[in-house]
Amino acid sequence: MTHDEGKIALRQIEEDLSDGILVHIPLPWTDALRKAEQLSESHAERIRSRAADTLHVAAALLGKIRTFLSFDERRCSLAKAARLAVKP
Repeated sequence: MTHDEGKIALRQIEEDLSDGILVHIPLPWTDALRKAEQLSESHAERIRSRAADTLHVAAALLGKIRTFLSFDERRCSLAKAARLAVKP
């Protein structure tokens, strides 16, 4: 992604936030870290997920996200293992 493409993408995210398409969800970090620890104990060795993967999936679970979006293979594998719907 070029610098200009990045600026356009960030502008589109800001527009989606303003239009209510995307929303910020407050995250209780202590709960997120505990959930990430549980995910790690259950799945990290098999999936070889990293800390960032685990935290993203934990945040999605706590935020009651319906569909997990990612192009990262490990992150998607962990999200599926956590029983989230995953796209693409």
